[in-house]
Amino acid sequence: MGCDAGTIHNGKRGGYVKWRRPNAGFGTMMQVIRADNFKGRRLRLSAYAKTRDVETWAGIWMRIDGPKSELLGFDNMQRRPIQGTTEWAKYEVVLDVPEESAQIALGFLLEGRGQVWCTDMALETVSQSVPTTDLAPEEASMSPVNLDFSV
Repeated sequence: MGCDAGTIHNGKRGGYVKWRRPNAGFGTMMQVIRADNFKGRRLRLSAYAKTRDVETWAGIWMRIDGPKSELLGFDNMQRRPIQGTTEWAKYEVVLDVPEESAQIALGFLLEGRGQVWCTDMALETVSQSVPTTDLAPEEASMSPVNLDFSV
């Protein structure tokens, strides 16, 4: 992973994550910020991404953590993955930042073989009319599956 001066979008170079080995797991380029300036707001993380030969999936992601590192909000685009070879396209995740939030983690990721580039990331407050893409409530309400390890 790193910065790629040879891959330009809108005049800006991008960061990238690349895996060559099969079953490589996932890699992410990320940062963590304090949530103080965003508490009580709805945030949209947007970015342009392009991919080459992504076998599993790639996406941008954002996570909202509470004061004890508890998960308050999360979306990594796993349910709407970027796969294969794609040209530059804009992607977004939208999460609420509760008053008890402590930090916000954000970035982009690649699971499995391939390469993803990302640039023009932006974090902005949006109105409540913009729907969230939060996976956390959905995940928390799901029943356990495969408890007998049959699948």
